[in-house]
Amino acid sequence: MDTVRGRLSATAILAMLGAAVFLTVANTTASAVSQPAIAQTFAAGPADVGWVVFGYSAMFAIATALYGRLAARFGLGRTLSFGILLLAFGSLVAVVAPTLQVVIAARVIQGAGSGAIPTLSVAILATRYPPERRQFAYGIITAVVGVAQALGPMIGGLLVDLISWRAAVGVGMLALPVAAFIWYDLPQRGDPDHRLDYAGAGSVLLLIGGLVFAVNRFPLDGATLLTGGAVIVAVLGGVLTASRSKRHPAPFIPMSVLSDRKFLPLAIAAFVGSAAYLGTIIALPSALSLAHEIDAVGIGLVIVPAAASISLASTTTRLASRRLGYMGTTLVSLLFLLAGTGLLAALGVDRGPGLVAILVIPLGIGFGLLTPPLVDAVTKRFDGPSQSIAIGIFYLGFFLGGSSGGAVTTGIIQRDLSVPLLGSGFPVGEAGLAAVALAGVIMTARILITKPDGDGA
Repeated sequence: MDTVRGRLSATAILAMLGAAVFLTVANTTASAVSQPAIAQTFAAGPADVGWVVFGYSAMFAIATALYGRLAARFGLGRTLSFGILLLAFGSLVAVVAPTLQVVIAARVIQGAGSGAIPTLSVAILATRYPPERRQFAYGIITAVVGVAQALGPMIGGLLVDLISWRAAVGVGMLALPVAAFIWYDLPQRGDPDHRLDYAGAGSVLLLIGGLVFAVNRFPLDGATLLTGGAVIVAVLGGVLTASRSKRHPAPFIPMSVLSDRKFLPLAIAAFVGSAAYLGTIIALPSALSLAHEIDAVGIGLVIVPAAASISLASTTTRLASRRLGYMGTTLVSLLFLLAGTGLLAALGVDRGPGLVAILVIPLGIGFGLLTPPLVDAVTKRFDGPSQSIAIGIFYLGFFLGGSSGGAVTTGIIQRDLSVPLLGSGFPVGEAGLAAVALAGVIMTARILITKPDGDGA
């Protein structure tokens, strides 16, 4: 990672990175709200059209880890600018896509480009701000995420209702000017001798693609040849990834990072929290559309309270970390996520959009508290080239959690899977997410019991 100071001030680069993050998040939430309209256009079910969101998230997960390596090879500014250009290109393809398959492919391209933004933004901020000021910068970025989460559903709803869902999936094109500023700020190249493990990236693609496809289709099709094949692909990808991590001199997933005893709990907590929150947000538009006569703007309004809660909660993470430690703050965030998913599982969406808008508030609070302390812990745990790589792997787990959670819940909704006491569809999916959040709470509590200071770094 090139640590030379750029041409812009720390405040200016924070503003530029904030703009990139805002557009990336708005692009995601606007596309989530547009799912019912896309489904209507192509006569698709929730599990099929859900790939517009979690197909994007799955590729995002892979790309976040890859960009850490690419930045070490080509430089932070150049690599981030390339990612933004790829996002804009994918957005253009989505706008003109003639079929659902092309829309999904375009969203995958968007995910491949957007994956550069969280990883490299954090890496750039780590070079511009001293350790005692970094969490402030990360908190600002998380607040931007909250604002984008709040405005994204409304932006998406208005674009869908006033223009078309095609406008909603094309928001990423607005990020193009940011690429020019980032390139100007950091034009330096990285290390031309840095090796890239493309085969390792391919094995991770097999692992994540097979896993997400299997968990999405299993509720619909059961144990069929197709889902079994996806599981085999995922297992093969996992075996190849583990093998290359041990044998390759510069593996895509370094064993030195995975074997770090303090890094793994951070990545698992990110996976669990993302699965609980994003899994719910991905499933909600389809669930609300099926249960009520509600347009895209109405769906956006239901999601707004959760997104606003993210923005508010993210401003308290620095104080919470000082008092509770990294893992203590993580435990609080997971408890909020458990409460939100548990309430939605118990009450569902049939009682009305207004109640759902209230029930998603704990989810927003939990998600807002989740990432800044964990990211700060990762940046303090690693330095040099391994820092951006570790951040990339962290975000890989984070977005893999979101895509897996969304894949499961949309599959359950389309299958209308029924469970005694819970009902069918959305509440069953939320119960699964609540179980995942509970597992995260238990893991984090055990860490705090064995390490009372709660310092996850």
